Amino acid sequence: MSLTKRALLASPLLALSAICLHLMDVPKIVYLQQPYLASKKIVWAGGSIDIMDKFHYSIIRFLDDFWRGTTSSFAPSTLGIDPVAAWQAFSFLTDLGPLYAIWILESFREGSGWSVAYLPTIFTFVAQIAGIGSVAPFFYFCWIASGIPSRPNRTISSEGATLLLPLILCLHTAEVFAMFCASNVATRHYWTWAWQMSPVWIGIANALAAKLVPKKFIGGGILSPVNVVGVLGCISAGVWWYSLGWSPYSLAEMFVPNLESKDDMAGHMRMALQVDEISAFLSLFVWILFEELQLGFGRQIWQGAVYWLLGAPVVVLGVGPGAAMAGWWVWREAKIASREK
Repeated sequence: MSLTKRALLASPLLALSAICLHLMDVPKIVYLQQPYLASKKIVWAGGSIDIMDKFHYSIIRFLDDFWRGTTSSFAPSTLGIDPVAAWQAFSFLTDLGPLYAIWILESFREGSGWSVAYLPTIFTFVAQIAGIGSVAPFFYFCWIASGIPSRPNRTISSEGATLLLPLILCLHTAEVFAMFCASNVATRHYWTWAWQMSPVWIGIANALAAKLVPKKFIGGGILSPVNVVGVLGCISAGVWWYSLGWSPYSLAEMFVPNLESKDDMAGHMRMALQVDEISAFLSLFVWILFEELQLGFGRQIWQGAVYWLLGAPVVVLGVGPGAAMAGWWVWREAKIASREK
């Protein structure tokens, strides 16, 4: 398929990115942060908390000013000021674990060198600023339009998974759990700060591990690429089932945005995070469909695509978008491995 045709097929992803960016309205979020930054406090009906003045070491102290407003934007969900947003954001941010893993592992796949797939950490960092729902569609558009091959014999270098699971568990998943489940608001606020740079630290640490860990320690087992994504997918499914079983709110209340303009931080951030999640995973499933069409698993390519389109909503409702994504990726890797034998 020519690059022009690939770009045309992927062009709706650019529209999705633009729509998400417009609806999230980052300038409005920055505007709504100003009262918190001026008072250096986050105040709500049930209490208040001081916004941390210093978090990072002196050599990177400039990051404090960069992230201070963002930490206040997450306050409605992480501090439980908006309980609906808290349930949605807990599930959504947990689902970013398998997404980060897939992006990083794909950068270690044969043929991905110096393509957009080779630079996941840059995109995950920008996503912390503009929203993963704005960045992911653009990332997948570049992936498809750049002509990264989808041959079924493109294997992933095992070096990419050497320490990836413990890195994501410690620097992402555990921090997200602390942001939403810690018993006091000060601890939740602290871990909200810690999480802002986590995608960067994960990417840097994993790249160093791939270069520095001796080859004798690199292999399969629990640290294999498939198991890394599988474990993170199981955690996402667990959080999804917990939300279904314990949340007093319906799925529609938690995950379907009300697009009417909101003038308060809690209302706008609830809508923004809901839009962010929908755009991120909708673009992901467009990429999955494209990969399926390229790889042609099954007797007929289009038959497989129809099965995927019909089955994906059922799977997503059953286990959540993060686990559904992880399950598809693990299934695809199993098919690739079977073709190599």
